Amino acid sequence: MRKDSWLGKIGLTVLVITISGFSAYSQALLPHITVYNKNGVNYITWTSGYTGIKQIGVQRSQDSLFNYATIGFVPNPDKKINEFADKRPPAGKSFYRLFVLLTNNSYFFSDPAGESLEPATVEGPSPNTPQAFSPSVYVYINTDGNVNISLANAKDHHYEIRFFDSGNNFLFDLRHIEKPLLILDKSNFLRAGWYHYELYDNDKLVEKWKFYIGDSVDKRTDKR
Repeated sequence: MRKDSWLGKIGLTVLVITISGFSAYSQALLPHITVYNKNGVNYITWTSGYTGIKQIGVQRSQDSLFNYATIGFVPNPDKKINEFADKRPPAGKSFYRLFVLLTNNSYFFSDPAGESLEPATVEGPSPNTPQAFSPSVYVYINTDGNVNISLANAKDHHYEIRFFDSGNNFLFDLRHIEKPLLILDKSNFLRAGWYHYELYDNDKLVEKWKFYIGDSVDKRTDKR
């Protein structure tokens, strides 16, 4: 009887370890997501019970509530089991959430989830990238170097954005913005450098800030 009891305990221990090892990287069901790190890469995984998903943007922040910036989009957003790899996460704690746009143009955000990364596993930033800069949650550069414009509930507002060069010379504006997420190609800015913008809602200034267009714009312009 003691032998059977001892074997039972071994079997139970093995079962618990096996289940725990499996669940560590299992996909959570939207709106929940799972984040884990492997070899310096943060993986965001999830299972979707939704149909008609048009687009999924992956957003990252250094805190769990504010300053989320889109770092990429999921190639096949309508897959039931999905994953996104953040290959160059910053050192320390990173939080992630999904911006999910449906085919009927409604959208929602997933619940945030975080993962820590030791500084030794992170590659340093490009020497050409300006440091000590906090991007806006409304207008920011995505991983392709283009300009993301993220305005929740845009249809319920009267948004307008005016763009200026580093000398504060007016370039162009976007009016009557109705989509919650727009992507502005970096070629609109012709050359690398700092650019300023002013975001208005019903003629009231919401934000006045800047963003940096990388060197790749100059290279594309030279080929024309």
